[in-house]
Amino acid sequence: MLAEVYVPFRMFRVEVNNCSRRDTFFLSVDAVTGQLDPYRFAAPLERDEFVEIEAHNSLKPLLDDRLAGEIAVGKAQHLVFSSGFFHVRNFSVRAEPIGLVIHVPYWIGFFGAGQRAHLSVLDACRSRTEGAKARQFFYDWLVSGEVSRDDFPARKVIGNCTAVGK
Repeated sequence: MLAEVYVPFRMFRVEVNNCSRRDTFFLSVDAVTGQLDPYRFAAPLERDEFVEIEAHNSLKPLLDDRLAGEIAVGKAQHLVFSSGFFHVRNFSVRAEPIGLVIHVPYWIGFFGAGQRAHLSVLDACRSRTEGAKARQFFYDWLVSGEVSRDDFPARKVIGNCTAVGK
């Protein structure tokens, strides 16, 4: 069995100052727990990169801009440090919300026999299988009872997933 699930991501304009170099990019972090891998964009997304849908399986954003912004700063720091810690001097990171929430599609596969079910998670935009962190994220959502099918608000979903990168 396969289910399509949409996860809200809050978008931030991130400014990284390192030595005399200033780098600006756009980073989106999941607005539920902040633990899923972020999406990085060189420029803000344009209107034609979205598809408006009514999603049956859509998680509710739980993190406000302030908390999601703190997570965005941490994720941006991680991106910089992973490229080489020894190149960091006079370092600062600032994340500013741009007021955009996008919903990223994930596919959840359920398999198993008898009373044991297992999850497999695929990021539908990156076309990659997710690991234990994402499986736990969706498992927690499923057992939380937050799964609701009684309201289907329109969601901004990334339509051109090829424009999305990590």
